Amino acid sequence: MRAVLVAVFALREVDALVEARGTFLVNQALADLYSTLLEVLPGTALISQIQPTQFAAIVDDPGRKDANQLLSQVLERAERKSVRLAKFRVGVFSVPDATEERKLPGDASKLDSRNALSYARYAVSVPDEYASPIEWFDAKTASSVVWTQRQRQKPREALADYQKLRELGIQYATLENQAALAAMQVKPVDKELAFEAIRRAMDLNPSDPFFRANLGYVEFYYGSRIEAHKVFSTLPGTFDPPEVYLVPMALSMLAQYQVDRVSVRVTELSAALKRAMELPAGILSTARRTEVQAGLDSIGEIETV
Repeated sequence: MRAVLVAVFALREVDALVEARGTFLVNQALADLYSTLLEVLPGTALISQIQPTQFAAIVDDPGRKDANQLLSQVLERAERKSVRLAKFRVGVFSVPDATEERKLPGDASKLDSRNALSYARYAVSVPDEYASPIEWFDAKTASSVVWTQRQRQKPREALADYQKLRELGIQYATLENQAALAAMQVKPVDKELAFEAIRRAMDLNPSDPFFRANLGYVEFYYGSRIEAHKVFSTLPGTFDPPEVYLVPMALSMLAQYQVDRVSVRVTELSAALKRAMELPAGILSTARRTEVQAGLDSIGEIETV
């Protein structure tokens, strides 16, 4: 199969540019980008405007190193024409893409060359602060798209992108983990998807302790505290849990202790509850603080009997 490169070039920070310089400069910058594509890319390149501020190009793939140089030349010349007032970036996908050579841990994606334009468009959509001017699409790019939507407090958009990326063949543990977190952000919470996604993440990368911790987190809030404790108890001893896990870990241990005192060491439970009590109010709510304190009190009563 002939190797080709699909690239999507986009004007960056369009709204800020319009506000500062007006639509004339935007239109001029896009004209400069198009003329640069004609000047720099091979004569056999296919070029088309696919969005008001985006152009797509298909060229023979010269290999990653030479392609980066070619794409850098396009960006540099287009920005120089605008006296550096306009900035551009490009999302790229190679067909066929040698994904097997660049597989990430937990990546079982099956990319289809028929979706090359979609991959490149997703690559160029990653915000500037989280991507390089030349962004090659891979599974990590896909998870960045969903993560970005979550950071913008747009969990529904995050889940829509997640479903589309799965349809495009992305099977990546980190993407599944991000989907589970987004499913817990939406109102109402999508409990079924949260469980399904985090379990897929663990299936794809069982060695990552954060995926296991997140399964325990989902079990604690939307499933069984006993099951949550079972999950948390399988975390490696070297795992130092961030603050967000301390309350679920402590209270799920307490739940296990309440049904089977022999299965939990009182000293470990007491230490976990005390550590949870030290959390700031932003993490430990009043209701949870009351619950943790009640657990400590109950242990104290047992120990004094």
